[in-house]
Amino acid sequence: GVTWVLVADHVPIGGAVSDRAALAAGRSLYRIVAVSATPTTAASAPVILDAHTCWVWVSGGSGLDVIARVRGDAQVSSTRGRPKKHHRVVGDDYKTEFIAPTAREVDWALSGKVAARPEDTARAALWGSWPAWDAVADLPAPLLFRDPLGRRAWVSISDVKIDTPPGERFASVSCSLTRVGGRD
Repeated sequence: GVTWVLVADHVPIGGAVSDRAALAAGRSLYRIVAVSATPTTAASAPVILDAHTCWVWVSGGSGLDVIARVRGDAQVSSTRGRPKKHHRVVGDDYKTEFIAPTAREVDWALSGKVAARPEDTARAALWGSWPAWDAVADLPAPLLFRDPLGRRAWVSISDVKIDTPPGERFASVSCSLTRVGGRD
């Protein structure tokens, strides 16, 4: 019942692989499949990785190498449903609902605190930093959203607000995330 997703291909002998799209929380299985020139294959036994994090992550760019994060005590609220339209048909007292049979809409509102000063590397290590959110805000979709509840989705980011009051140690970050088709 496991669906395997290719993380890396053509890894050189002695090479290493980082899964930048791994679950932030939950269980992941990894295996290595070696292919020879003949071509024959051999697969390793699956390795289980249990991830537990207190972060909400949003990452993007060609290798998901632009990463913004905020502590897991951030607020994440969601709205979901199917696209609907209401039209009044001549002769009816009430509107009729037209609904997309398979399309879904999922939106998240995310807010939290990050280090207010980029040079405060110790605080940024513990809380994330606003320059990372500034960089992620400029990226096109799809971006990868992951959180401590194990949710993982490709999203578009908008309405990124960074409030850095003068003299404060923390900045407030908030944004809207809309689920979009991704690269899975």
